[in-house]
Amino acid sequence: MRHSSKSERANRVDFERWFEERQQRLFENVKLVFDASPQAHIQIAEGPRGVPVRIDPDAPGAQPVYDLLTPEPFRDLRQELTGALKAWKTSRQLLNEPQLYKAYSNRSQISDSETLELLLRSAWERYTPGYYWAAKLDAQALVQLLTDVIRADHYPAPQEALKIAALLPRDYAKSLFYLIEASPRKSFKKAAKKFEPVLRARAKKYEVLVDVLCPGQRLIYSAGEGTKEVKIEAVNEATFEEVLSSLLEGRKENRGVFKAAELVVYGRRVSLIEFSTLEASGAIAEEGKAPASVPTEIGPESKPQTSD
Repeated sequence: MRHSSKSERANRVDFERWFEERQQRLFENVKLVFDASPQAHIQIAEGPRGVPVRIDPDAPGAQPVYDLLTPEPFRDLRQELTGALKAWKTSRQLLNEPQLYKAYSNRSQISDSETLELLLRSAWERYTPGYYWAAKLDAQALVQLLTDVIRADHYPAPQEALKIAALLPRDYAKSLFYLIEASPRKSFKKAAKKFEPVLRARAKKYEVLVDVLCPGQRLIYSAGEGTKEVKIEAVNEATFEEVLSSLLEGRKENRGVFKAAELVVYGRRVSLIEFSTLEASGAIAEEGKAPASVPTEIGPESKPQTSD
């Protein structure tokens, strides 16, 4: 290879450049196919002998040309979440942070219960409570998911799940928090104590949780070339969208603020989930009472009693 004025052995940089040039030519040729009419015949010529071929989209294993031309592997969010759901069912693979933020930016389009569960599990694994996704699940599905995750005790999901559990009606919340006693993790039990004021609250669980998780009473985050400060009482959906947009742009320093903004904007919805029609299960033996095997107060020495 000629390197400036010298002829030298080809090196790794040369090979990478050859590969990129060949790849670019390939994409340019594929674009010709993509732009051609459905009736067009395509001829691929290698050297002096060309072999005429027809592009058949119905052939087994055929791949849409669109997918070759775009850097994104999916055409839209729906297709991406369908693929992610298959990956979860086959290999227990959860969504990454960029996928989660993309889902939040299109949240009004998502209603399938399996997808909501995947999003919530993924959020917990990424240290995000996921109040919005939790509020869209029905009571039965949410309680079952919380129970499974807390019992599994795989950090960090259970600690994030507790933020959702704390907003549920008192008997359900206490039953879920009692599961923590089986965990060997001291940090998990210590985190649970932080939410005791929320469990004691009656009609103002949401307000107490905001006080617990947002003690500064204001959000400060990167915006534009500087920072922006918003009082908690002034945080609204527009604030949430602004912080979300910054994360989609790669400003990871706003991740903590995003969690607080989601709590303030969507946390109340979790406390408003309808539980009155939920059938009695292991969490509640009968309306207004905790099951005999679950104490109404957290702690290994607590005794079962009727809840107030």
